[in-house]
Amino acid sequence: MAHEAILDALSKIVIETIKVQEGKQSNHIGHVSPPGAGLSDEEKRAAQDELKLNLADREHLVELFEFLDEDAASGHLRDALEAIGADVPVAVLTAITDKTSEIISNIAMEFDGHGENDFSSAETHITSHLKHDAAEEIFAFAKGYRAYYDATNDSSFTGVQPGDFLTLDGPTGIEEARALILVEVEEHAQDKITDTDGDGIFDLLDPDDDNDGVADIDDAFPRDANESSDSDSDGVGDNADTFRLSNAAVTLTDYYPLDGSTVTNTLDYTVVGNMAKVDLRAAPLNLTNMQNAIYGGDFKAPVISFGLAALPTGSGSETLTIALVDGVDSFVDSGERQVYVSLDIDWESDGNTASVIIPQQSVNAYYKTSTGVQIDVQVTNVGADVLKVSAAGANNPATLEVKLLSLISQLSALPLADILDIGVYHLDVITSLPLNAPSGESVDGISAIVEITDGFKLSSSSVKLEDINPQDGSVVASSHEATLADGFLTVDMRSAPLSLLNIEKGLYGLDFKSPKLVLGLGSIPSGSGTDTVTINLTDGTDADRDNGERQVSVKLDIEWDAYGTSAEITVPAQNLSASYLTRDGVKVDIAVVNADLDVLTVTSAGAGYPATLEFKLLSLIAKLNGLPLADILSAGVFHIDVITSMPLIDPSGLAVDGVRAVVAIVDDVVPVFTSTAAFSAEANQTTVGTVTAIDVEGSDVTYSVAGSDFTVSADGVVSFVSAPTYEANLTYSTTVTATTGERISTQTITVTVLQGPADPEEPDDTDDSDASDEGFVLPKEIKVIEAK
Repeated sequence: MAHEAILDALSKIVIETIKVQEGKQSNHIGHVSPPGAGLSDEEKRAAQDELKLNLADREHLVELFEFLDEDAASGHLRDALEAIGADVPVAVLTAITDKTSEIISNIAMEFDGHGENDFSSAETHITSHLKHDAAEEIFAFAKGYRAYYDATNDSSFTGVQPGDFLTLDGPTGIEEARALILVEVEEHAQDKITDTDGDGIFDLLDPDDDNDGVADIDDAFPRDANESSDSDSDGVGDNADTFRLSNAAVTLTDYYPLDGSTVTNTLDYTVVGNMAKVDLRAAPLNLTNMQNAIYGGDFKAPVISFGLAALPTGSGSETLTIALVDGVDSFVDSGERQVYVSLDIDWESDGNTASVIIPQQSVNAYYKTSTGVQIDVQVTNVGADVLKVSAAGANNPATLEVKLLSLISQLSALPLADILDIGVYHLDVITSLPLNAPSGESVDGISAIVEITDGFKLSSSSVKLEDINPQDGSVVASSHEATLADGFLTVDMRSAPLSLLNIEKGLYGLDFKSPKLVLGLGSIPSGSGTDTVTINLTDGTDADRDNGERQVSVKLDIEWDAYGTSAEITVPAQNLSASYLTRDGVKVDIAVVNADLDVLTVTSAGAGYPATLEFKLLSLIAKLNGLPLADILSAGVFHIDVITSMPLIDPSGLAVDGVRAVVAIVDDVVPVFTSTAAFSAEANQTTVGTVTAIDVEGSDVTYSVAGSDFTVSADGVVSFVSAPTYEANLTYSTTVTATTGERISTQTITVTVLQGPADPEEPDDTDDSDASDEGFVLPKEIKVIEAK
């Protein structure tokens, strides 16, 4: 059966020689100087056409294997080698024929006449020093001996003993060997026309076919960029053997019991030290929800979810530990508290669906107080589903969910109301569950910074701008859609410009109401606080002050008390610091003592029902009398920042640091009538009264009146053109216009004619002169007596 050994051994050396000929690493042939070693990528690409294994080459190899199967029964390796035109030294062939124990293991092979397309040039000549295992297979086993040899330089065989034929497992084994060899040859041929990673270098010459950073020689899966190792040698890559995350983002879900809303936000994480690190402070957790967990109210556990790209096939028992520490890091510094919980979990997965459960057990935990005292507690049969794998559809893995505080909230022996309070915490959830990041590295758990807050939660992203019509005092309201950007509600309100006249009324001490931004509230907290408000007013459409732009900045402290359904915000007595940057960049500092301002207000739509939070945009700036406000608050486009440390939450659950608004102020400054619009005048005289209008900028005002019944003087004195009689018309109406430059304003006045002195031309009622002399005079009153 020596021919079977020849088939096996010669097939391997043919394949391995082709590999080293074309620059690939061989498992059996060493000390090789392949053609073109050290070529650049460009040179490799240029040489690729010369290294194609065409169909004729593959057919030739098939013919070779068929010949060996049919004719090699003679046991003559010489015939087999000569059949393929191999140039083997005579001494080697003689040694094989004479069954000598001295075998020379250096072979020079040149594939002449059959592989011209591949190996026709002198540069393609290969000299191979066969490693011991290959030499043993080719020579010793070819003649039915098992050889024992040393590792000297000449690789001489010693102790050659007859017997122990190396055979394949009968004819079936031969066929299987041939099939495997042909598959390998075909794959090798495909290397010459395939570029797995698309880098322009065919796999044949590419040291990293899938470009995953692991060289093919070290890659258990050289054509799979998602896999490079198989630790348990089960043919499944390590990544596929784990819960593999799909991306570098997490989804945080929280619950607001006061309005029954669930908020969801996506935040990025990074893998550092095998931990998925994420800062969740941008989406603070709701205190009321935490308190309800403690006291048995309406509670839903906050959940952080990781998308899953793959599930493993298998099952296991793992550990899970949770550590909650005051502050932003995992270190317990002086004065900081810590809660630590450890438990066992079981998991099972079939590659499509998975379950994670907590078996019956006694869970050990401890709490370290701020003074360092450790309190040990134990919970029996904890029922928290801390970890969960959910599916997006039938047999489709979707997310790995971690319920952040559900386990800690069950440790009723601890002072939970004190622990789970407003503040910033570091939370570690560490597990031995087989978990890999999208990039392939192992993930041991989550390291998160969380914040618990009780804030004013907005009901929608829509905001309302309210301004005053200076002509009639009515409210002009407009709605605008705001977006949350970098923690600020950002809104462009230039489509509803503010009235300059209303603003200048405030500057000159007249009746003024500040424009305000109204935000709907979904819920308000229970508690109190002292916070800051900073207002910046800048020329232009952004918060940055560019050359030639002015800027006003002012900061103050506020105090608030909230009762769950209503709230009060006050400005305590204080000295305010403000600054003004001129167009030339000169800074002017001013101070305002005990400003009495209602910059922020919470209003109610009904009894005890929170409705709105109002920002009065200019009420504070209008009080800065030390600034050239008439110049600052002029017509134009401005950017207003209202920055506050108050706990504000947007409808999606993200923290809000304030409002950034772009506003326009329109020049509507016209004369303002300060006189009454209703006059009374006695009959039979022309004087009516005086109308008065002022220009807030001090310009002269001129007057005019509509119609032909009245006149008005330069001083605003209104008179009848002709004195009215009492009987003629009891009430007159007209429009008076006040003008300064191109600005005008109008006022409609009414004049009621009162009965005045008797008309001198009217006959006296007591005149007893003869009627025949004076003519017939009508009586003042005629009584009609109804006939009966």
